[in-house]
Amino acid sequence: MFCTKCGAQLAEGSRFCSSCGQAVANSPSQDPQPVQAAPVQEAPPQAAPAQTAPTGMTTAAEVENFYVHTLGMAPKYAIKYREGIQKLIDTLMPGEVILFATHAGVGDSNPKMSELAITDKRIIFAPTARRDTRIETYRISMLGGVRANPGMLLSTIVVQYTDGDRSVLKVDNKFRDIVVNQFNQAMYANF
Repeated sequence: MFCTKCGAQLAEGSRFCSSCGQAVANSPSQDPQPVQAAPVQEAPPQAAPAQTAPTGMTTAAEVENFYVHTLGMAPKYAIKYREGIQKLIDTLMPGEVILFATHAGVGDSNPKMSELAITDKRIIFAPTARRDTRIETYRISMLGGVRANPGMLLSTIVVQYTDGDRSVLKVDNKFRDIVVNQFNQAMYANF
């Protein structure tokens, strides 16, 4: 099976591409299968197919699994961030799903450790610390641009919003491109 976005080979049973973070369709195989010719019959007219809900994560266990199996995070860290992950899940609106999530520092100086989620509707920052309950959300339609500045170990990602506000994220260098791609994908899907 191969990623429909970047073409990378996917491990059997993957829900997300390990290269670009793209959600994988829930089909058992996307490899081309031989097609046998069938007799042509006219089919009665049918209604347009119903739209399906976006594929994504709706439970803390799914987000932890994404951290470990897709992002390659050590399980002990995924468990350490469980409280922040649960804050993300508790913030979801009915029918909303998480398309991408990661752990990041948020803020220019002295960044707060937070869980970041990009859903089909919003961007959510939930602080990891137990005492901190302030959750920030931005509508996807407010995304104005994103840029990354690599550092020695961490990259600084600046997310600009159309109202002039911005979020500054500190992420591990190995996640930089995935995070930037996810923001760009969310921004362009909104147009």
